[in-house]
Amino acid sequence: MLSRIKQLLLLTETDLNSSSVTLLQQSVLRIILSSGLLLVLGIVLHSSWQAYQINAWYIITITSAFYIALLLALYCSSRLLSVSKTLLLVIIFGAGLCMLFFIDNFELSKLGLLFVYTAPLIALLFFNARVTLAVMLLNFIPYLFLLYSKAPINLFNFSITLPATPVYLHSLLFLFFNLCIPLAVMRVFSTLKRNALTLGQQNQLISQSNQLYQDIFNQRSKASLLLTANGDIVKANNKARQVLRSITAEQRHITDLLHTTASTQAAFWQGHDIECMLIADPNIHVLLNHMCTIEQQHHLVQLDDITPLKQLHQKLANNHQKEDLWRNYDDLTNLPNPSFFLQLVKQHSADSGGLMVIIRLCHIKAFNQQHGYHTGDELLAAFASQLKAALPEDVIAARLRGVKFALWRPLS
Repeated sequence: MLSRIKQLLLLTETDLNSSSVTLLQQSVLRIILSSGLLLVLGIVLHSSWQAYQINAWYIITITSAFYIALLLALYCSSRLLSVSKTLLLVIIFGAGLCMLFFIDNFELSKLGLLFVYTAPLIALLFFNARVTLAVMLLNFIPYLFLLYSKAPINLFNFSITLPATPVYLHSLLFLFFNLCIPLAVMRVFSTLKRNALTLGQQNQLISQSNQLYQDIFNQRSKASLLLTANGDIVKANNKARQVLRSITAEQRHITDLLHTTASTQAAFWQGHDIECMLIADPNIHVLLNHMCTIEQQHHLVQLDDITPLKQLHQKLANNHQKEDLWRNYDDLTNLPNPSFFLQLVKQHSADSGGLMVIIRLCHIKAFNQQHGYHTGDELLAAFASQLKAALPEDVIAARLRGVKFALWRPLS
C-alpha cells in the first residue's frame, strides 16, 4: 500500500533523485491534489447530508463540482501538466469567490477568503514569475474587502451557509496550511537538498579531475601551452615556463614572449612547425607546433627549444644538411639518429676505416619506475650533453634506440 502511494505521489527513490523539473512539479501537484481530495471528500459528504435535510441541492452541486474539478486536475497531472496546474489555481480562486459571495456571514466569509492567499505560492511552484506577480496583484481585491470589512453584493440571492460551516472553514484552512502546502514544500526542499548534495559531489569530482589534469599537464615532458583563439596564454606547464624564461606566462600574450619571421601569419601559433625567437633573448630559438584545438576554441601548442640544433645547423651549413636537419636528429638528446649516423660514418670513412663503440645505459627501466619517465628523459638528455662535451671534435656520437648510443672515430 505504501509503495503504491509513493508511486502515485512520485516519491520513489528514482523520482526523488531525478533532476527533471516536470517530474518535480507533477509530484508536488499530486501531493496537493491528493491531500486536498481527502479533505474536500469529508466536507462534501458531511455538507451534502446537511444540505439534503434542508433540500439545499445547490450546495451539493457546488461542493461536488469542486471535488470533480480536483479529480480532473489529478487525472490531468500525468499527461496534461499545464492543464492540471492551471485548474488547481482556478479551483483556489473559485473556492475563495464562492465563500465571498455565497456565505451570508461576512465574518465567516473573511475567514474562508484567506484561502486565496495561498494562490501566489501555488503560482510560484508551478508557473513563472510573471504569473506569480499577476496573482499577487489579483489578491489585492480580497484584501480590500477584508481591510474595509465590507461584504460584496449577493448577486445570486442564495446562501451556502450551513450549521457546520465554521467547522468546514477552520478545517479547510488548518489542513491546507498545515498539510497540503507543507508536504508540497517539503517535496521541493527534498529535491533541492538532494540536487545540492549531488552537485556538491560532482563539483568535488570535477575539482579532483581538474587538479589531476593540471598535474598531468604540468608534469608533461614536453613544453606545452594552452592558448585562446586570440593568443592569450591560459596555461603554461613548468617545462614551457623554463623554455619561455617566464614564470608569469599565463598573464601574457604569446606575441609578448615569442617573435616569428612569418609576419604574414597573424595567428602563427595555429601553424605547424613555426620557428620563433624569444623576445627577451633572440639567441634562443623555439620550434612551435600546434597540436590540436580543444573545446571552447582553445589551442594546445607544443614548444621545443631548438637552440642547440640551430647551432648544429650553422656547423652543417656547408654540408647541405639544412633541409634534413629536423628529421636527422633525435629531439631528446639532439644527437644524430641512426640513419643520419650511418650517413655521417659513410661520409667520413670513404678513404679509411674507423673505430665504433656501442654504449648501453643500464638500470634505466628501474630508474624510470622509481622517478618517472620525465626524469628518465632528463637523465638521457644530460648524459648526451655531457658525452658530447667530453668527446673530441672528430668523434661522431649518435643515439641508436632507447638507451643505446654509438660513437665513431676515423682511424686516420
